Formats: sequence, C-alpha cells, structure tokens
Amino acid sequence: MSFTGINDTFAFLALVANAATLAMVLGWLISRRNEASRLGWMQFRSRFSTPAFGFAWIVAMVCMLGSLFLQFGEHLTPCDFCWFQRIAMYPQAFILGFAFFLRDRTYIKWYALPLAILGSVISIIHINLTSIQNALHITSFPGCSLLVPCSVQPITVWGFITIPYMALSGFLVIITYVLFSREEETE
Repeated sequence: MSFTGINDTFAFLALVANAATLAMVLGWLISRRNEASRLGWMQFRSRFSTPAFGFAWIVAMVCMLGSLFLQFGEHLTPCDFCWFQRIAMYPQAFILGFAFFLRDRTYIKWYALPLAILGSVISIIHINLTSIQNALHITSFPGCSLLVPCSVQPITVWGFITIPYMALSGFLVIITYVLFSREEETE
C-alpha cells in the first residue's frame, strides 16, 4: 500500500472516531429527555462498558503506532507540538491496556482523562496555530523549532484532515469511551 493509501486510512479512522464520539454524545443527550430513553441508555451502557474500555485502548495503540509509522515509515520529523501530543498519547496505550486487562475502570479515569484532555487542548492549539499566530501578530509560535515549524502540515487528506486533527479525534474518542465506561459493581 502506498503512503497516500495509508494516510487515507488514517484519515478515515479519524472520521470513524469522530462519528463514534458524536454518536455517544448524542445518545447521552437523547437519554436525558425522558425515563424510557434513560433506561435504554443505561442498558446499552451496562452492556458496552467493558468493550468501550477495550476500544479506548485500541484507539490509543493505533494512534501511537500511526505516529511511529509517520516518523519512521514516511520519515516525517515531528514538530514540537507533535511531540507534546505524543507525550499525552503514548502513556494512554499502556495505562488503558493495563486497566482493560486488570478490569480497573474506577481509578484509571484519574490517569487517562487528564492526559487525554491535555492532549486535546494541545491538538486544538496545533490545528489553529496559524490563526493564533495571525491574531498575535507573530511569525513563529514560542517554543516551536525553526527547523521543523509547527505551523507546516506535511499531510493534509481530503483538504482538512491533518496530523493534529487525527490526534484530536483519537483523544476525543478516548475521553468519550473512558467517561462512558461504568465502574465495576462491587458486592
């Protein structure tokens, strides 16, 4: 498969992550309308809670392996913001995996959510970096390397999906699935 085909696959997975996040949020909002929909949501949530944590772990693994492929397979040097996003994503692949196999859905939220929220904020800044630079009337963002500028996007798929957009999609689906999963029932 060519690099273009692989990048298209990554972009498609980002859109699938967006759709999954949107479906979960809409499902939760609809469940707030009346008691019958709330009951249906709770039944769905109790059945899907364990797989949701597994899906969050798989998303983190795909994001981690995808970024490694972009660096070592396509030979793209990560910018500083990409490194910060990696710092927030890579631990997710391990801690969500441990949590899934140990069935720890109680305390893992304290570790996974702050990392995913921080990564989301960094991704949003990275996506909007050019606009921020224009608004602040600066030519380069403080802390960004001049050798690998953060405002340059080496990959743009379908006109709007960039590497930071893909990272944001991964972070948002992780946040959604971690919040969605129910804590284990204690007897």
